[in-house]
Amino acid sequence: MQVGNAAKDGVVCARMAAAGVEADLDLLAPNGGFIRAFVQDGSAQLADLVDSKPGQDWAVLHTSFKPYACLHGIHPSIDVAREVAVDVASDDVAAIRVFVAPGVKNVACFEQPATSLEAKFSVHYCVAAALVGVPLGAGGFSDASVGEANIRRLISLTEVVSEDGRKMLDSAIEVDLKDGTTLRGETDLSRGHPGNPLSGEDLERKFLDLVEPLRGPAAKELLSLIQRFESFDTVADFGKLCR
Repeated sequence: MQVGNAAKDGVVCARMAAAGVEADLDLLAPNGGFIRAFVQDGSAQLADLVDSKPGQDWAVLHTSFKPYACLHGIHPSIDVAREVAVDVASDDVAAIRVFVAPGVKNVACFEQPATSLEAKFSVHYCVAAALVGVPLGAGGFSDASVGEANIRRLISLTEVVSEDGRKMLDSAIEVDLKDGTTLRGETDLSRGHPGNPLSGEDLERKFLDLVEPLRGPAAKELLSLIQRFESFDTVADFGKLCR
């Protein structure tokens, strides 16, 4: 619903602009009515549309892409767990500690998730699943995987620690092994952020993972059309494939 409303707003704004609708730029000025109404604590600032030159720095070019189908704040913990998993067998794990921002622990509140939706908001599940090699794309969250015995065992060994000063997109993990060894991993910025972007291959894989179950072989053709969308003389082919 959030994405749908954002897309709808974009279409409405584009049509309004094409129809010649005008508005006072002071509405979106740094101290204008919009910022006073919607960001009342002063934590954000808007660009000055009068003195600046709109169109030189497009925010869409700084978009994050989520490689995992869960709460964004859990992503850095998954990244670190995947790195640590290279050096550990799940049967050797004695304890797991995950260090996250306070807000992440508050929102990702399911310590013992019972459903696939709860698992999307569970640091415990996501880290455990990453340690045993679950990809955690759209297909990585199912009621069957939530109940898998090895994942449940790792969940029971996991402690999520809230650390002041950590931000949403950084995390650290410590894994204690039965032989007394402790493995540690940390990341300052999760994959998919503009500062740590996904590769083109990663983006293609995500697209196909989401679209192939619905469109079958047409998914690859859709991807090809999207990749050369700006060269279209018509969107008829695209529309036909979408139907």
